[in-house]
Amino acid sequence: MRLFGNFEQKGYRFRAFVPEAASEGVAFRVEILHAEKPLHEFRLPMHYEPRFGPDAGDVRALEAVTAAILSLLPEPAQFGKAAADRIDATVAEMS
Repeated sequence: MRLFGNFEQKGYRFRAFVPEAASEGVAFRVEILHAEKPLHEFRLPMHYEPRFGPDAGDVRALEAVTAAILSLLPEPAQFGKAAADRIDATVAEMS
């Protein structure tokens, strides 16, 4: 996986990776961290294989999912299983 981009908001860091090989699957891998400590990871399916980078529609989907997740996240100190479950449900609903 190759780092596609990252940003920080609400005390969290999001890092998105794109596949470099077919064996990695056609999906973004997104890590959510706080103070460089991994809290959660999820995969967001892509519609197109990113041969020359991700498709614009796939990038818009990634942005929409991360925006929805940000609206659900508690303060970093309160992050736990309930927050992780809400993230997974949001990703499944929006995929």
